[in-house]
Amino acid sequence: REWAQVKKELEARGEKLSLVELVPPPIPDEENFFATPLFQEVITLLDGSKEFPRIKEMDIRSLEGMKGSSTRGLKATDSKGFTNLEYWTVHNGLRSKENQGQSAASVILEAFDKKRELWEELYKAAERPGARFPLHYENVTGDPLWMSHLNAILMFSPQLRQRSVAFMEEGKPKEAARDILLIIRLSDALSNETLMMPSMIRNACLPMAISAIWEGIERHVWTTDQLQAFEDHLAKEDLPASMVLSLRGERGLFNQHTSDMIASHEWEKVKKSAKATEAAPEDDKKRDWYFSPVLMFCTENWLRGEMTYTSRKEQDIIDKLEEKPREINSQKFSFLEVRNLQDLTMQQRSHMLYYMAVGSLKASITKSAQVQAQVDMARIACALERYKMAKGEYPENLNALVPDYIEKLPNDVASAKSYRYRLNTTDKFTLWSIGFDGVDDNATPVKKAPNITEIEKGDWAWGVFTKK
Repeated sequence: REWAQVKKELEARGEKLSLVELVPPPIPDEENFFATPLFQEVITLLDGSKEFPRIKEMDIRSLEGMKGSSTRGLKATDSKGFTNLEYWTVHNGLRSKENQGQSAASVILEAFDKKRELWEELYKAAERPGARFPLHYENVTGDPLWMSHLNAILMFSPQLRQRSVAFMEEGKPKEAARDILLIIRLSDALSNETLMMPSMIRNACLPMAISAIWEGIERHVWTTDQLQAFEDHLAKEDLPASMVLSLRGERGLFNQHTSDMIASHEWEKVKKSAKATEAAPEDDKKRDWYFSPVLMFCTENWLRGEMTYTSRKEQDIIDKLEEKPREINSQKFSFLEVRNLQDLTMQQRSHMLYYMAVGSLKASITKSAQVQAQVDMARIACALERYKMAKGEYPENLNALVPDYIEKLPNDVASAKSYRYRLNTTDKFTLWSIGFDGVDDNATPVKKAPNITEIEKGDWAWGVFTKK
């Protein structure tokens, strides 16, 4: 009865509670980034193989070289925070006896040049305005292709970033800017996919483009037109909205799979398998989550209760994100702070599946806010650089940028107020967001929290990027 009631309430608000109802609309092939020949070979692999010959050929990394390569003594960045291309040349297995005398930038560019036709094909594909990969949303996790395009984008983005820096060092900012815009386009190709994983891939790829923009600004290589192009493309990014779409999709996926399990009586089979497994010798026991002895005693009505509770709780998150998308902080989302599963009340423990996922939900929301802050600050930094190119120095405050250098200043995604700005000298500034903790720490960078349940203290500062 509770599930029927919450389903009625949310559907009356226009919410869609199964994944198939959230399927992105079709796009004509001539407008679809993923309908180009480079990706068609992925789509037509009906045997479920994960080998994609032409896309795999575009990987500049030499697996043979990497086996014997060591980056010991090398750092990924130099003292200024700039990319150390020698590190990446060795890491990619591209350094050999034959090219010892060449610069790291030229070695990387040569590796790309060997597959120039394929990379140009990717640029051509990126000109198409839409993107929709043909996932089977009725059984998306069982679709052998559902990760294939994500893996390709995860391969392309860091390598394009390396090439953009190589072009900077070779004095070719036009080519460097082209690579950065392609990373942004690859990220945007996933913007309408209604699952958490594509959202996470976007949150990983966009910072690669943004850190390359920062590096070019610090090197003073960009023209005003290139800076304007970056600002124009980044102005369209809305990571909180993508997070909302992902939350709806994950809720729909959970409800869809759970409903199918109930309808097919699969749950009874799971329980029987679990009991048989419990009686089996230790070495023969399977480790899948559904063989937990706790779940053996659950009923179909308990599953409906989980659908009810999860749908309501995730709707609370969605409502808060949609109500004020420019106010994502620990105070607003304090209800996601579950310190320890043992601290849950008995009522909360009856909805353990939801509370096991709370930490991941909070981490995803925090990351989306952080990347949005980087996007916003990149736009402001591009406007600041254009101002300096025209005036010879940076302005005293950000309001001087409006409207000649930026139409409207974005508000801090963590506070709904202005981003913090400080002019240090005529050619140095500090720009920052107050971060998820909601406290202004005067641009002190975030320190990693001891564990996933703790709030990261510190600010999200421009030019300070997470390093792996």
